[in-house]
Amino acid sequence: MKIIQDTREQTPLEFPYEFVSEVKIEKLPVGDYTCVYEDGYRVPIVFERKSISDLYGTMGRGYKRFKNEIMLAKTLGIRLVLIIEKPLGTVLKGYEKSDLSGESVIRKLFTLMVKYDVFPVFCKDREEMSRYIYEFYCSIGRLMKKGKYNNAKLPSVSRAGDIQIGGEQGRGNSGGVDL
Repeated sequence: MKIIQDTREQTPLEFPYEFVSEVKIEKLPVGDYTCVYEDGYRVPIVFERKSISDLYGTMGRGYKRFKNEIMLAKTLGIRLVLIIEKPLGTVLKGYEKSDLSGESVIRKLFTLMVKYDVFPVFCKDREEMSRYIYEFYCSIGRLMKKGKYNNAKLPSVSRAGDIQIGGEQGRGNSGGVDL
């Protein structure tokens, strides 16, 4: 699989993993990282990476712009996952260069999850972030190989039941997809 990194990503993650054949830099309409499998299938799930300073800026002055990005992702049929470079407890403690409280930031993050299905993922460091992204895309690749991608579900608290991550856009029974 190829990891696609947005051209605007200023502090790129590294992906030194077995099934990553290349990290390709490309302008993405939303987010920072996505994946393309060897058969050309592009996963409609994109990770938006945030350092703690980025996160506080986005949840403060950049909140309207970020909501516009969420709406663009929905329009394009892309699921946005917000991957954060600090654990939940650290975010809750606040950020010294922001007037926002940690509690306020966490509340906004979880409101975005409930209203717009933008799931926050908290990681202890950059290495854990890249591993999370890698394992996430590998799991989709494994499901595709088994012909079960269209049935894959991610939990959602914004609707009753689960929501599809592949829907009609996934190719499901694609046979021999190489990661």
